[in-house]
Amino acid sequence: MTSAFLAKLHTENRVKNNLVCANKLVDILLEVKSESMKCKIVLIDGKNSETECVTYDVLTKQPSHLPKLSYHRCRPTSTKFGSKVFVFGGAENMKGRNPHKSCEMLNFNEQVKWVDMPDMTEARGACACGFIGNCIYVTGGFQNGALSSCEKFDLLGNKWMAINPMLQKRYGHATVVCDGSVYCIGGHDGNTCLASCERYDMNTEKWNEIAPLHKKRNYVAGVVLDNTIYAIVPQNRLKFMTQQQMFGQLPLNL
Repeated sequence: MTSAFLAKLHTENRVKNNLVCANKLVDILLEVKSESMKCKIVLIDGKNSETECVTYDVLTKQPSHLPKLSYHRCRPTSTKFGSKVFVFGGAENMKGRNPHKSCEMLNFNEQVKWVDMPDMTEARGACACGFIGNCIYVTGGFQNGALSSCEKFDLLGNKWMAINPMLQKRYGHATVVCDGSVYCIGGHDGNTCLASCERYDMNTEKWNEIAPLHKKRNYVAGVVLDNTIYAIVPQNRLKFMTQQQMFGQLPLNL
C-alpha cells in the first residue's frame, strides 16, 4: 500500500457504516490504480525517420514529439533509468552502414535536448541492451559482421568497460534483464537466423547457454512481465505480428 493510499484511508476513518466504508475503499483503490497507470511509451528512430523521437500516452492515446536525436540512428538500442532515456549505437541507414560508437541521453523531465555521453568501446548497429544495478549492459550488434563482444556503462563512474563476449555472435537480438541476470535471445550471426539464447551470470561474469527458442528469430523484441520473458517477433521488417514465445521462468543454473 502506498502512503497516499493510507493517508486517504485515514481521512475516512470516521465513516461507520460498513457499506459506505466498502464503497470508499473501492473509490480510493481506483484512484490509486489510475495514478499508477499514467505511463508513456517512447519510440525512437524508424525507417526514414532516424532522428525522430515520439512519446505515446497510453491513457490519452495521444502522441507527442520529443527533441530530435543528434545523429541519424537506424536500429540503435535504448533503455530508461529514472527520468533519463539512453540511446546507444545504431547505424546511418537500414543497410547498417557506418555504425556508431556514440551515445546520447535525454532527461525526460526537462525534454530540452539530447546530451552526448562517452562513446562505447566499439561501434555497434542493431545491438541490444539491458539495465541492472548501476550499469547498462550493451550486447552484440553489427560492425563489418556480427559481434559477440559486450560492454557495460557504469552510471556512477560515467565510463564504459568491456565484459566477457557472448558464446554466439549476434545482432538483431533481444536483451532483457530478469531475476538479476542479463539474457540474450535469438538474432542473426551474419549467415543465418538464430534460435540460441544465453544468460550472463553476474557472479561468475560468464555467459551460459540456455534453452533455445522454438524457432529461429531475427530482430526480436524482448519484454519481461511477472518474471517471465516474452520474445515478440516480426513478420517482416515493416510490419510486426502479435506472435509471442513464452520462456517461462528460466532456470538460473542452466
